[in-house]
Amino acid sequence: MGTTTSNNPTTLITGRPVPSLPIEFQWHGGVWKELFDKHVQFIQQDILRALADNKLAVYLSCPISSRAGSYFATNVEIANFTAQRLVSEWGPRFWFLNPAQYQMESSQGLGLIRMHAYQLGLEKGTTIDVDQLMKTEPTVGGDYMRMWTRVLAEDGARDWGDRFGAFCFLSPSDVKAFFARTGAKDITAGVESYFADKFTADPAFHEFYSLPFKDEHGKASTEPAAVQAKKLEQRKQDFFRFYTIRASAYYSKGSHDEWNIWQLLNELRVRGDERDHFGMGSQIAGYFEGHQVEPGAAESLISAGYAVTQSTPGSPAPAGSPKPTVVAQTAFSTSAIERLARHMTRKQEGQLTIVTDGPEAEAIKQMYDEALVAFRKGDLEAVLGHWEDDGAYLWPAVPPSIGKAAIRASYEAFFAQWTAEEIFHRYEIEISGDLAYSRFGTNLTLTPKNGGEPNHMTLEGIHVLHKRPSGWKFKVVIAINVPPPVA
Repeated sequence: MGTTTSNNPTTLITGRPVPSLPIEFQWHGGVWKELFDKHVQFIQQDILRALADNKLAVYLSCPISSRAGSYFATNVEIANFTAQRLVSEWGPRFWFLNPAQYQMESSQGLGLIRMHAYQLGLEKGTTIDVDQLMKTEPTVGGDYMRMWTRVLAEDGARDWGDRFGAFCFLSPSDVKAFFARTGAKDITAGVESYFADKFTADPAFHEFYSLPFKDEHGKASTEPAAVQAKKLEQRKQDFFRFYTIRASAYYSKGSHDEWNIWQLLNELRVRGDERDHFGMGSQIAGYFEGHQVEPGAAESLISAGYAVTQSTPGSPAPAGSPKPTVVAQTAFSTSAIERLARHMTRKQEGQLTIVTDGPEAEAIKQMYDEALVAFRKGDLEAVLGHWEDDGAYLWPAVPPSIGKAAIRASYEAFFAQWTAEEIFHRYEIEISGDLAYSRFGTNLTLTPKNGGEPNHMTLEGIHVLHKRPSGWKFKVVIAINVPPPVA
């Protein structure tokens, strides 16, 4: 069994991700293309699930990558907070597609790419080393924008974005709401308080904003101490400046491209035949600062981000393609996800002794039964008792929960809203020392506690368990939606 690390970088491809949409990007072929194609299918399953539940899908366009003083993990936190706030404001008939859940700058997005790599490796009979692939052939902005263009436009028919009801573009007031959530009296106090707390609690953040000065790839500077100190002070000033007066879709290359995708989709829809339910009234709504984008702005293209060409539908694309912008891989995966990846790699390479039955397997099955009873009862403390402190809970259509406190908050919100009935299917258990892996399926019936029709979900996923002195605990839970069959 071989290992795929892409020592021979693939040539960048230039083209339209969606033939009907006149916008072009440059992206990798080879393994990266196959991984991103799997990621597109994964995201589209989440969209189809939301539509099957009679929800309107809304895309949240927001900065993710570090740029102009921003910090990727803070961007992810703002995106997750904003998505949750919009859900509470707009209500249960809306589903927000938050890109922070899927891009590799977030721990959840990186975990999903690792899962796709594992699945693709099984299909190809090889091991795909994502970490090595990112070193030898780092992703470019066009890889992501090819993915998001397909997600936003493809609808199984004309590919004019029929799956989405609206786009929301992150605004300065959204960012201010994030920094005001702890009761800060103004944006200065909010940003400074956040910086101080994160500097204390987040080792990666602390290292990035400390001496010795390191670039965004973690490489330490060899410059004189005085030069490094000056650069560090500027980095801190840039952080403050970005989050107090800049942070919004204005300063995101991806958001610029997504604005133009939205505008081009609407231009196609306006030109469509009203007998096919297109025309002026079929446009996809756009929101910024909590209000609909005014008509003049909605019908205007803006400067490109990663796009190499864009044009009015039906017009020829201009010649010439600038070099793509490289997107640095800056995600910090959790220890739980990294251990899962190492385990899967070692398993494929035959380095592990695997046990599938016996006393430990029975102990895991008993833990499953106890956890399932607690979940059905909505017993929060009993459910949390089956989790590791550094666990990772990666579930469709909700922000990732990393660590016991975040997992507690997720379950609290869930139990407050739903009564759950679950039919659980355990396909296999494989045990190696103090680590166990299980593939599962589940059929969930979720009944709103405030009344209404029940929702039905079919999921498949992976459990990683760690044996502690008190017994087996959940370390990682990753699940994906299984879309309803197409009639």
